[in-house]
Amino acid sequence: MEDMIECECGGKKFGYTDSTNIVYICYKCGRFNGKQVDAEFSEILEANPLVLLTMIEEKYLVPIK
Repeated sequence: MEDMIECECGGKKFGYTDSTNIVYICYKCGRFNGKQVDAEFSEILEANPLVLLTMIEEKYLVPIK
């Protein structure tokens, strides 16, 4: 797993995981994408993308190391 990947905007996407799902988010432009994301998690993100920030703040998603 990579902890960072390049974003289309030229910024960096930072990786987060809950040990099952992997999500990369760019704090510069707000884009995000998932890898190995299960259907339920994907539905949550599609319904409310800002929930990502809450999940990170509450440490449901932790940085990939």
